[in-house]
Formats: sequence, C-alpha cells, structure tokens
Amino acid sequence: YKAATADAIANAAIIERTWDRQIDFVINYPQLNEAMKLIKEMPVDVIRQELSNECSFSLSVRESLAADLIQRLEKIEGIQIC
Repeated sequence: YKAATADAIANAAIIERTWDRQIDFVINYPQLNEAMKLIKEMPVDVIRQELSNECSFSLSVRESLAADLIQRLEKIEGIQIC
C-alpha cells in the first residue's frame, strides 16, 4: 500500500483555485473612460459588458482585491455598484 500511495501522490494533478467575487456596476457613457482605465489597471475578468448610454458591467476579481476595486470604483462620479 505504501508504494501505491506514493505513486498516487507523485502522479496526482495539482489544481489551484482562487476565491473570486463578482462585482456588478452601471455607469453613464461619459464616465466610461474612467471605468475602462481602472479595469485595465487591475487584474479583473470581464464577465459581461453592455455598452449604450448607460453601460453595465459584471467583473470577476479575487476576493483579496475586491475591497480595493470597489473603493476605486466608488470614486468615479455617477457610478452605481449593484
């Protein structure tokens, strides 16, 4: 059994996962440039985006960075974080 256990451990695949949080927000088109700049600066994944006069986004970000992202988003005038 020792050899089988050692073999199983040696050949096992390591799966790394992160704890992510989804953040949704709505912003008016004139402020879109500020939001896009922030999205490019931070390591986020865009899950969904709808661009029109009122733009909506769903982002996925690591839980450890979520508070920082929300704080920076709140500085943008006219944003509504859902």
